[in-house]
Amino acid sequence: MDKRTQFTMFADVHKQIAESQRIYDSTFHSLTTSLKMDVVQNVLDERAILERSSISSLASSLNQLSGINNFASSTVCALSLANNSINSLFDSTHRITSEVQSVMEQQNQWREITKNFTLTNQLAELTLRRHTSEMLSFSLSAQSNIMELQSFRLGESILASESIQKSLLDGLEGISNTYNNLFNAISSHPARIAEFSPVVTRHPPIELFRESRVLEEITVPTSERQLEPDSDVGVISEEKSLEDWLLEIDPRLNDLLRGAHEALTSNNPDRSRHVATSVRELFTHLIHIIAPDDGILKWTSKDEHFHQGRPTRRARLLYICRQIDFGELSDFVDDDVRAALTLVDALHSGTHDISSCFSERQLMVLLDRMESLILFLLRLNAENG
Repeated sequence: MDKRTQFTMFADVHKQIAESQRIYDSTFHSLTTSLKMDVVQNVLDERAILERSSISSLASSLNQLSGINNFASSTVCALSLANNSINSLFDSTHRITSEVQSVMEQQNQWREITKNFTLTNQLAELTLRRHTSEMLSFSLSAQSNIMELQSFRLGESILASESIQKSLLDGLEGISNTYNNLFNAISSHPARIAEFSPVVTRHPPIELFRESRVLEEITVPTSERQLEPDSDVGVISEEKSLEDWLLEIDPRLNDLLRGAHEALTSNNPDRSRHVATSVRELFTHLIHIIAPDDGILKWTSKDEHFHQGRPTRRARLLYICRQIDFGELSDFVDDDVRAALTLVDALHSGTHDISSCFSERQLMVLLDRMESLILFLLRLNAENG
């Protein structure tokens, strides 16, 4: 399969999955008026026929990508395996619906997603198919973006030094491998998807997609891109904004967020560092608030969780994830944070290893990446009650 065929196949499958996602959303929203469950069943039956073809072609194509021989081969292979796992979850929703329905009824966040309707078998399947289609949509888009990087030097568009290039590559390989481990563990027991909070499966694909967009923006010249940015891939709707989350924790944190956005649109020649400084301080203050020293000291006494008497960053992240007892998730979160902070820390420190002439679009994508990460951590922390 040549590169152009790969991109065309991924684009076609993604469009089909995105169309299913929109139809599931429309059906779900219609339940608040007069839509009957027999109509829901008709929608499920209709989409199943179309999706079965997409799933079959996707699985075949993903299996062919393991032979790619270039700098991104291990990453592409890991993502192909992860997407095969997500693909199998998507394909198994009908089979596991009855098994997971009672579990979903007991989970507060699943009940919020279903709008507290009586969870019939059809509604449980609709919820799962909407959930897994969203996961697959983001994940396929991320893999498409990362496959585009194969012909370029990471960070080429920002004149990144060799040390920054290596950090970017290390971050990409780390997040891809732990992402694969996460979904391999979940797909090995598909009913597990209902046992965890939806944040466990919903947000890692979004994080990987945001990381891929940053790498694409700082690496691939616009004229060389295989695909236009996909307008179908967007943030999850009908949830609290980041500003609302921060307001509940400490209103002063929103000042740092506003500072980052103001710097983004300023004419300051040093605006890249100002954006990075604001968002880095926001991240640091936030994780110290939601994972405080005294809380961690009560939670753990392991030597590896401390450095010079203070909790390590990994310890704080483990503390944030403590209610979700799933090591693969904690590993992913750790690598997610490391990858996201690579450019932010380089810009924040004013290093000469990286060009300061970021475009407004590049800074916007970087800021979007950090906002997504912060929301992810806040939603994980909310699981602690």
